[in-house]
Amino acid sequence: MNTQGDVFFVDFLLDSNKSTNDAIKVENEKAILESIKNILYCEPGERPFYPEFGCNLKKYLFNLLDPSTLVDIHDEIYNSLKRFEPRISEIEVEVVPNYEKDDVEINISFIVIGSNKRYTLRTSIKKIR
Repeated sequence: MNTQGDVFFVDFLLDSNKSTNDAIKVENEKAILESIKNILYCEPGERPFYPEFGCNLKKYLFNLLDPSTLVDIHDEIYNSLKRFEPRISEIEVEVVPNYEKDDVEINISFIVIGSNKRYTLRTSIKKIR
C-alpha cells in the first residue's frame, strides 16, 4: 500500500487483477473523475461518519423541468463539487434538459489543480414519473 499520501480510488466496477485477484487501484485524473461521480450519486446521509457528503440530486427527480429546477440542479452540483473535491478548479456545470425523455444531461468541466488540462465528465439523471 502506498503511504506517501497519494489519493487514490478503488474502482469496484472494473475487473480484478487477473494474477493477484485484488481490486485495481485507480490513480490521478481517473481517481478524480470517480470521486466526482461518487459526489454526484451519493445522497447526504448515506455515508456513515460523513453524513453531509454527497449531492442531493434525488430531490429534483419529481420536480418539473422548468428553468428554476435547472438552476437548482446546477447550483447543487457546483456547490457540492466546490465543497467535496478540493483537487479541481475552474468548475463549469452545464445542465441540459431533454424534455422528450424526461431526463437531464449534466456536463461538468474542470481543471485538475497542478495541470493545465481541462477534463469533462458527462452524465445524466432521469426524471421519475
